[in-house]
Parts: sequence; C-alpha cells; structure tokens
Amino acid sequence: MAVTIKFFKAGCGDAVFIGGESNKILIDAGFINTYFSTLLPELRSLVDHEQLIDLCIITHTDRDHINGIFPAIDQFGTKWVREFWFNYSPIDPLYYSPDGDVNVGVKQGKTLRNFLNASGTLNKNNIIAGQTVTIGSAQLMILSPEEDQYSKWLAYWKEQEHKIELAEAAGERVAAKKSDHKKLISELSKVDFKEDGSFSNRSSIAILYQIGNFSALLTGDAHSSVLCHSIRSLGYSETNPLRVDILKLSHHGSAGSTSDELLKLVSCRNYVISSSGQCDYLPNKQTLARILSSSNYSDQYPIRFLFNYDNEVMRNIFSEEDRSTFNFECYYASNDQNALIFNIDESTRPATIIFS
Repeated sequence: MAVTIKFFKAGCGDAVFIGGESNKILIDAGFINTYFSTLLPELRSLVDHEQLIDLCIITHTDRDHINGIFPAIDQFGTKWVREFWFNYSPIDPLYYSPDGDVNVGVKQGKTLRNFLNASGTLNKNNIIAGQTVTIGSAQLMILSPEEDQYSKWLAYWKEQEHKIELAEAAGERVAAKKSDHKKLISELSKVDFKEDGSFSNRSSIAILYQIGNFSALLTGDAHSSVLCHSIRSLGYSETNPLRVDILKLSHHGSAGSTSDELLKLVSCRNYVISSSGQCDYLPNKQTLARILSSSNYSDQYPIRFLFNYDNEVMRNIFSEEDRSTFNFECYYASNDQNALIFNIDESTRPATIIFS
C-alpha cells in the first residue's frame, strides 16, 4: 500500500492531509484565505469521486489551525467527513464570517460545537492522551492533551475567563520577539529552553500516526512537556527513544515548543516546518539549533529540515558557517505545488519516503 502526506501551504498555519487506501485523515485547515488554494481543490476532488475523509482533527481553536474548516463546512456540509475530533477550548473559538478571519465569543463557539454534534460527526468524549484509535490499517495514538491538565485548565477558564483572554491578548507565548535567523547555530544551541505559556496551545491534540513500517509524530501546537510525559508512558526513554520517520515541529518551530528532553526521547531524521516565515519570525532558528545539538538521531545520514515553503526567508535561515559546521540538509516544497508532499511505501523496512 502507499500513503501520501501533504503539508499544505497554509501561511503560518497548519493543514495536513493523510491519504491512504484504508484511511484518509485531515488535521487542521489553516486560514480561510489559504483554504481556497490548498484544501478546496483536495476536498472537491474527494467529493467529486464520492470519497470520504475518515477523520478530521481540529487540534485546537487558534485561527491558523481552525478557520479554514468553516468555508469547507459552508461549501460541502459535514457529509464529507465520517467523524470530527474537536476538544472544546477555553480560548474564544473562531467562527467563519464572509468578511474573513474574525474572533468571536464562546457562545458562537458552542454553536459550532453543537452544529457538529447535531450532525452526528463530532466526538462524544474529549480526545485525551493515552487513547488509541484504529482507522483502516493505521493506528493513531493520542499524545496530547493530558486529561488532568485539560480538566484543570477548563475549570480555571470557567472561573477566570477574562484573565485568560487578557493573557492571550498580551501574547504569553515563548517565541522570538524578533528574528534570530542571523545568529549562528553554535550560539543558539546554548540558549536554555523555556516552554510556551499559551493556554490554547496547551489544549492542542497531538498524534502518533503509525501504518506498516512508517510512523509520524504530528504535534499540532502541543506542549513539549505533555508530549514527553506521554512518550515516557509508552515505555520510551533517552536510551530507548521513540523512532519516527517524520516529526512535524510543534507551533511552526517556535522556540518554546520543542525541548531538549523531547529531542532525546525521539529519534528522527526528517523534521517538517509548517510556516511561510512571514509572521512571528517562525520557525525560530533556536529550535533548529536545538535539534542539531540535542537530537537523539544517531545514524550517519544528515538530519533533514523540510520546509513547506520555498522563499527568501527560508533559504536564508542558515549561514555558510552553519552549513559547514553541522550535518544537515534543507529541502523546500516546489513553488508550483500547494504543499510539501511525501509519498510513502510503508511496506518496506524501513519505509520508503519520497518527498517533493
């Protein structure tokens, strides 16, 4: 069998489609304005061929992940998806407006949730770390969010909604205040990790997708500490790391989302960066430096950074000194494609991966 994974060009957002013979999964939908050039052609082809998406995962309610789902529902209804996963979030959900991307209140977010629920396609229980689901030949292991953290966070929000909104508005996220792309890897690799403080990212769903001999860690915007706890609970450690073929960097490669501990717990060669580089200076080069200095990947082949955009920002992240000192390669999605595309033969050992 063959599996195709597409990391769509969703600006500084996320939209990932997994297409296999026995399973089709959509993870997030990016912005409204990127939906029309990315997801719309994919969905229209599926609908025209009377094919269904088995599962649509809305990892959390940040608009760069969720907003594109609303024009999809507006155009196609919900019959194109067998099931939606969507955890209710304490941060104001976002709703589709003909005028574009807008923030709206919790009341409208509940309306969205109730609409999906009424369609019979929404998960009845929260999606929580530790759960495992089989779709066709693929297995999905939920690594984030954790139940205890999620419950406490939801209770806290109900009591202090206004404070949380102010915290989000103030931007309590650990990301660079300005671009760090001009700094050398050798300098950035010495910077201590400080975890992202975003409340909405704390609720993000993250999955380990496994089929045949292939596996991918698809993180949404999940916190490193939660991922580490889940990975350790599966029996993995620094001396027995989880081996995956692809790791999509959490929160578009922000400095506060990929810890040294996580990189010691996971052995991976291929790191995907879902970002245009046009907002929030993402990816932060500090994250890429941390991968090169802390990764548990020990094979002789160079680490790969795979960008779903090819532009001047991405091409100039690394200096000549960086490239001559550290063992890595960079690959960029073709400008005539709307996604970074992986074609995978999971039947070989190891799985055969071709990307473009």
